[in-house]
Amino acid sequence: MMKEYENMMIKCIEKICGLYATNDYSEGDLLFVLKGKYLKKPTKHSIQIDEQTHILDKMGKYMNHSFEPNCSINGYDVVALKDIKEADELNIIYNTKENPLSLRFAWTDNDFSPIIYLPPPVFLARTPDEIMEHDH
Repeated sequence: MMKEYENMMIKCIEKICGLYATNDYSEGDLLFVLKGKYLKKPTKHSIQIDEQTHILDKMGKYMNHSFEPNCSINGYDVVALKDIKEADELNIIYNTKENPLSLRFAWTDNDFSPIIYLPPPVFLARTPDEIMEHDH
């Protein structure tokens, strides 16, 4: 399945969906502004925009996690952290944006792929280095 929005495309392979750029962007560029339903509690697809507010955005909900993200959420703005090429997947780091996080991510020991621990303890956003120090 592919669904295109202004300058973004949602691609789904089997049941895994992601948000992809349809243009090139430079570091610091505004990619889009989050719009949608406001929520007081996080959901699987919401994005935290301040301490007590989450938003369910039609594009943002497809942004996947990466420990090397190419985007950040600054209030309602989705901003490029580095140069992004057309067809690159747009991603953010969940561990430092969502607080508390419904699923917790960490690096595996041998291949640097994220793994998920279920269920999480009470979790406050941490950097990947802090996670490594705590979990090992």
